[in-house]
Amino acid sequence: MGGAHILVVRNIAFIFIIPVVVFTACTNRHVNLTDIEFRWPNDMYLKSTQKLYSGKILGYRDGTKQLYYSACVKNGKLDGPRIRLYSNGKTFMRTEFKNGRRHGPEEWWHKNGNKWGRWEFNNGEAIEGSYELWEENGEVVFDWLADEYD
Repeated sequence: MGGAHILVVRNIAFIFIIPVVVFTACTNRHVNLTDIEFRWPNDMYLKSTQKLYSGKILGYRDGTKQLYYSACVKNGKLDGPRIRLYSNGKTFMRTEFKNGRRHGPEEWWHKNGNKWGRWEFNNGEAIEGSYELWEENGEVVFDWLADEYD
């Protein structure tokens, strides 16, 4: 029971701490997701100036004040954390980016706040042997960590 309690406490802390960290991790400048134009391959421009955007992007549900998306952008590319939230306000996913590429952990959660999946990326490529998946009840579904199979 002790291990399960620690897992629950860690997940709860993650749910509440991540949005606070992400929403303050970028510059103080921010725009709404609807103010951004996406161009191939992954550049983001501010529609009003047609210049590459740097700052925070926030997305709100259907014109409301309910936040569902936050991302840090530097010189038109994702750089730092990108977070998506469920309608209940809990974190759905969090991905770290560096110069437009996934770099570091990508984590997903079930609506109840329990972790759903986690894997690592290095310069846009998934790191082999870094995958973990969980059921909604917290039970491990798939756990492939390279250290265990080397």
